[in-house]
Amino acid sequence: MRSVCYTPVSNIILAKSGDVPNNWASCFSGSCWTLDEDSGEYYFHYFAEKQPDLNWENPKVREEIYTMMEFWIKKGVDGFRMDVINAISKPSDFRDAPILDKDAFYQPAGHLVFNGPRFLEYIIEMKNRVLSKHEVFTVGETHGVTVEHGRLYTGTLMGDGL
Repeated sequence: MRSVCYTPVSNIILAKSGDVPNNWASCFSGSCWTLDEDSGEYYFHYFAEKQPDLNWENPKVREEIYTMMEFWIKKGVDGFRMDVINAISKPSDFRDAPILDKDAFYQPAGHLVFNGPRFLEYIIEMKNRVLSKHEVFTVGETHGVTVEHGRLYTGTLMGDGL
């Protein structure tokens, strides 16, 4: 297992070593990891290289997100569309994805990227810190959501909606 760390300065997930941290395939082909030549580290992007994933493990990143949301609410927005919101939490061990295509190094990793271990914690925190204080509408684009996930995320299993 290769070591991965979260670098708060950049607010994106970065590898410690000069090697690609795992075999996860990007949604758009190739690796989920791209070398940042300035730091010599790899940053994570499940989608486009120009869309690095934010480091939601870092409380300062979450605070910045909530501050940004408050800024736009004060400007008068009626709500937020949260693109692939269920991809904000990843397994902390960044283990390799199972080999599904023996001829490819990079393997599908959606089951590791979506509905991660701390997703509900982060989204409930967002609700409590920002959304529940305002009359705003939210819609979340989600991938890899089962019926059980849908019930959980919409509050059917929790007694109220997220």
